[in-house]
Amino acid sequence: MTVAPIVRLFRILCTVYAWEQCLYRKLFIYAPSRYFHVNSTISLIMPLPRLGALPMYSPRSHLSLLVALLLLLSVSPSHSAASILEDAVVKITDGDTIIVLDSDEVQHRVHIAGIDAPEKGQAFGNASRKRLTELVARKMVRVEFDKYNRYGRIVGKVWVRPPDCPTCRKTLDVGLAQIATGMAWWYRKYENEQSAEDQGRYEFAEQEAKAKREARIRTLLPAPSTLS
Repeated sequence: MTVAPIVRLFRILCTVYAWEQCLYRKLFIYAPSRYFHVNSTISLIMPLPRLGALPMYSPRSHLSLLVALLLLLSVSPSHSAASILEDAVVKITDGDTIIVLDSDEVQHRVHIAGIDAPEKGQAFGNASRKRLTELVARKMVRVEFDKYNRYGRIVGKVWVRPPDCPTCRKTLDVGLAQIATGMAWWYRKYENEQSAEDQGRYEFAEQEAKAKREARIRTLLPAPSTLS
């Protein structure tokens, strides 16, 4: 879970606690005096210690349940604990989809979260698939996921060792690498499923890739004077 959800939970808890205190006093401050002992010195309302003095209904117990419910509901599924798949890539379907084989010889089709790449028949489809092959083919990857798409595929963030550092940990974000090389688009439709940090990184990488591609095209075009 990131810091933002924790701060949000803390604020909700503080707000509900303050509301609980207010409601509790409003409900019981005008109750029959036999239920309470008023200490005028410290201005507190205290329940009598004898059994049966307080009603069976207690707003505190109900409001405590409300607090717990709010805490559960305030945790977004996209930030909940992710499942981990850490196995070898045995096939690259296209520029944003891989097949991972686990230790039980079960294949898992994985769509790389946050990106969309050209299909095989589209322009740059083969180039995108080739680039992804260079990054992950026959390599161990780490897939962090908490979602399946409508086709039953895992949608997850994929990590691999950087190509220039075979002894490093899996620190290369494969989806981000595909965007940075201009081989995939940032999938803005599902940006709300990403952390704010990833949204910023993916958007910046896409802008940088576009700028590099436009600069490359300009260098390939003939000078305007030669066209006349």
